[in-house]
Amino acid sequence: MFSELATARQAQMINHGALIFSGGLIAGLMLTFSLLGHIEVWPILGKIDVDIPGGSRAWLRTHLGLVINGLGIWVFMLIGCKLLLSGQQQKLYVISVLATAWFNSVGFILGTLFGVHGLQFGGTVANSLTYLCFIIAVITVVIQMTLVFKGSKQLKASAG
Repeated sequence: MFSELATARQAQMINHGALIFSGGLIAGLMLTFSLLGHIEVWPILGKIDVDIPGGSRAWLRTHLGLVINGLGIWVFMLIGCKLLLSGQQQKLYVISVLATAWFNSVGFILGTLFGVHGLQFGGTVANSLTYLCFIIAVITVVIQMTLVFKGSKQLKASAG
């Protein structure tokens, strides 16, 4: 039996999207502090001299990456509402969408905090962990896109 994405699964995706999107907003603050070279939120906080890990370009990538990952979850939730998938396929779809976003986001954060890119395995432990996060995200995005194609094919077939 095929059906649209269950309401509980939609809510789960909305919540995870909001968490990652919020992390992107925090990364935007870190970008601002990195550009300033210190923390300052007038009139709440005065100037606090502190070393901000990562450079401004890295914080920009992390800010945009997390915002896009949060938005991406919401987009795939909306798409999932139209796909006709079995209960098991729906579960796998949600897991793959969330895993893609979280592993990609953690990869951005690790890369920024430790000054690595994670483009290949090896080097420092942080670089290898960042690489593994990105590779897992690549694998899970393939799974989610396969399910998008299957669900849309079933939707088309049900339309006649």
